[in-house]
Amino acid sequence: MLRTCLRIILMTLAVAPCSGCLTGLSPRPLTFIRTTFKITLGQPDGVETAKFADSLNRLTHSEVIDGNYARLLQNGDGVYPQMLKQIKAAKERICLTVYDFKSDDIGGEFTEALCAAVDRGVKVRLLYDYYGSAEVDTDALNEIVRCGGEVRAFNRPKVWLTLQYNNRTHRKILVVDGVTSFMGGLNIGDCYCGDGSDGWRDMALMVQGPASQRAEEVFAQIWNKSDTLWFGQNLPLVGTDWLKRIIDKPFVALRGKEFIVPKYCGGVRGEVGLRVVEQSPEWMDSYMLNLYLLAINSAQKSVYIMTGYFVPPLSVKRALINAARRGVDVRVLTQDKSDQKNARKLSVYSMPELIGNGVKVYGWEEDILHAKALVADGKFSYIGSANLDGRALFVNYESGFATNNERISQELFQQFLKDIKHSRQYTLDDCRKMIDPATKWLLPIRGQF
Repeated sequence: MLRTCLRIILMTLAVAPCSGCLTGLSPRPLTFIRTTFKITLGQPDGVETAKFADSLNRLTHSEVIDGNYARLLQNGDGVYPQMLKQIKAAKERICLTVYDFKSDDIGGEFTEALCAAVDRGVKVRLLYDYYGSAEVDTDALNEIVRCGGEVRAFNRPKVWLTLQYNNRTHRKILVVDGVTSFMGGLNIGDCYCGDGSDGWRDMALMVQGPASQRAEEVFAQIWNKSDTLWFGQNLPLVGTDWLKRIIDKPFVALRGKEFIVPKYCGGVRGEVGLRVVEQSPEWMDSYMLNLYLLAINSAQKSVYIMTGYFVPPLSVKRALINAARRGVDVRVLTQDKSDQKNARKLSVYSMPELIGNGVKVYGWEEDILHAKALVADGKFSYIGSANLDGRALFVNYESGFATNNERISQELFQQFLKDIKHSRQYTLDDCRKMIDPATKWLLPIRGQF
């Protein structure tokens, strides 16, 4: 009995730093050092400068890919028809990954469209997260397999991956023929259908052009890690990914099941420069956190953030408060109604300190807010899968598009202003009512609450 208890305690201690519950300090070593020593990421000259772009290149390991067409799509009513249209027009290959694939009406539409694509000779790859899609009807998805497509569940529980089971793929990516791609916050499910008032509020960016190849490479990375064998999987040790890939390479090549993305050969050429930013839990640094910090600390006029789950780490809270103190209009739009009660409770604990220091926090009052986006100074924007919480920034696999394109950034800026009209701005008095008195001691009180 004692031995069993010790095992449970040791396992809890091993998993807790990566659980996303302790979001103040990051389990990523480089991020932990920056947070501890208050190292600020940002450029005082603003988000349009070459220095800002260089910092993004270095701290997110991404680069601007020019020559794309991009369109901001809102909610299930705007996103799903475009996704299905592209799937039905596919000629060569379809790559789709989501956290939660639901076996409902819209899930059935996607399954049917993917099966029809396979029948046309299109190579179909569907990846869903094993934990996030726990209620999926696997028999329905097996129709895709029976047609000749490939379906995988990411990170099934295995003895040698116990410590990695908490690392889920939260990416939402669709790439068709290597030319058209979608990334945003939407999973596949009926709850997203609607206009944001009668369905979950969310958004995605539809891209046609060479940036879609990079999006497909991000898909391929997680697809190749979803194999059922030990080779290709991650080790439960931060910073070992590069070594594991070197060891794996000859064995993965020998099996011949690795997905290698073909070179981009599409003819689409647009005016939008985009970068694909990804987040992986086994890296030494959090690239997605770096993006948020760079944008917040570099903003000169405004920072608007839309996030379904808002439990900001210590470094983000510092950045938001410092931005507000230097006169930046800092606004955060998050859930008022929530599908995750525990996440909502943690979110409320973050609000008093922020509101007391000039950050405006709003709650979406229509349906469930699930979007994840940022716009700084109306000139730099991000749309993707990463919420502003510890799970997204430290634990999950995430991805999104970022751009300095003025048209996209201004459209997102204006959309934010429209959305806060359907939201309520929280006050310290609201926080007093929302916080459980029995747990008020958890608050980081700074004399304003």
